[in-house]
Amino acid sequence: KPNGLICNNPCALRVNPLPHNHNDPRWRAHSPMATPKMNNDWRRLRDRIKAMWSDVEFDDKRLKKTRGSLRQMVSLIQERTDETRAQIRQKIVAVM
Repeated sequence: KPNGLICNNPCALRVNPLPHNHNDPRWRAHSPMATPKMNNDWRRLRDRIKAMWSDVEFDDKRLKKTRGSLRQMVSLIQERTDETRAQIRQKIVAVM
C-alpha cells in the first residue's frame, strides 16, 4: 500500500489512527458507509421522485449518483422534463 498503510481507510491517515479491524464498532463509527436510516430515507425520496414524475423513466444508477446533491438531482430531472429548476427544487424539498 502507498505510504506503508495497512488499508485505504481515511482513519489510517490520522496521527492516532483507529484500529484497522473493519468489524470494530469504533471504526464503523467513522465509516463513510450509509446507515440503515440514510438508506431508508434515500429509498423513500427516490420513490417519491419517481411518483411525482411518473411519466419520466429514471435509470436507478444515474438517480443514485445524485444522492446527497440536490443540485445534481434537479439537473437530472430538468434534463428529462420541461419544468424549471425552481419548480423541481420546490417539489423535491416539499417531500424531503
